[in-house]
Order: sequence, then C-alpha cells, then structure tokens
Amino acid sequence: MDKRIPTICGFYYGDEIYSARLFSESHFHTHIAHQIITRYIAKTEFFLGVLESLAEEQNAVLEPYTLLPISRIITYLETFKTLRLASEIGATHDQFGYLVPDKGPLLASTIHFTEFYPKMVEMVQNLSSSGLIMITSESDFISSAGSYLHQYLKGNNSEAWYRNALFRLSWELGAGAFGGRQTQFERLFFGNSETVAWRMYNS
Repeated sequence: MDKRIPTICGFYYGDEIYSARLFSESHFHTHIAHQIITRYIAKTEFFLGVLESLAEEQNAVLEPYTLLPISRIITYLETFKTLRLASEIGATHDQFGYLVPDKGPLLASTIHFTEFYPKMVEMVQNLSSSGLIMITSESDFISSAGSYLHQYLKGNNSEAWYRNALFRLSWELGAGAFGGRQTQFERLFFGNSETVAWRMYNS
C-alpha cells in the first residue's frame, strides 16, 4: 500500500512527516480560518438579530441596557468583517500558485471570537430576563388553556405564539443543552486558549 495515500479519516498511514507537511505546505490552518471567520460573522449577525428582536418585543429598543450590548455586537461584527477583508487584501501566492489569505488577521479573529461568544450568550440571558424561564410548550397553545395563553401572553405588536417562540429560541441559546454545546464548541473549535495563543505568537 502506498503510504502517501490518505485514509478515509484524513490521516497519512505510517508517514508522520508527510502528515505534518499537509498542515504546513498546504496552509491548512490559514485556509480553514478564512472559512471559520465567515462562520463568526454569520453567528454574530444571528445574535444581533435575536437581541434586536428581544428588544423590539419588550419595547426596550432605546433603553441604555439594550443599546449597550447591541452596540457591542455591532462593533464585533464590523471587526470580524474588517479582519476578513484584511486577510484577503493581504493574500499572497504560495509555491504552488494558490492564493493564500494573510493569516494574521484570521488568527486574531479566533482569539476574539472564543472570548466574545460567551458574552453574546450572556447578553441574550440578560435581555430575556424572566422570559427565559416562563416559557409554555407548543402543546399548551392547543390545550384547554390555549385561548387564555393567546390572550395574555401576546406582546405589544406580536401574537402570543410568536413571542413564546422567540423566548424559546433565547432559551435554546442561553440556557438549554443546545446552547451549552454551542458555547463549548466555539471555545474549543480551533484548540484551547493556550494552543490558539501559541499559534498566534508563532505566526
């Protein structure tokens, strides 16, 4: 068997040196970091939308405790967009003729996002307040109490079902098992904090 044929798992059987070359000569971390920062931007935009929806639903768009976290998310969103653009502007060709983004801005984004993601989750928790806890199930809306829920749980400009769904989404992000896994995923996706810092320092 040719040792240089990759296995289905992505390893190079019996050839550690060739495996190491995969990461260095293909600029693996740089290319994947460009994809990752695009995910950072999409997730940050999503959290921005959730916070704005929560603020509108609770008639608190112009309140200082609402403006501050939303402005922080906008700031980080613009930061990630700028870092991605900087990596593209600073791209160079490698020895094979492929265009490789500048890895400095991309590695900086990984450090920023791992620290900022839990803060976005906390923002959702704070803005949702007790609405994060007092959530009815969908089946409750078709039960004998459904007419009361539709009447008393509606928002200023929204039906009760929509308001409940919005806070259910906030629960999933800020307190549920899904949100917990996502937070852990973003903390460790590109390595623990020491590994990411080492990668940034050595770049």
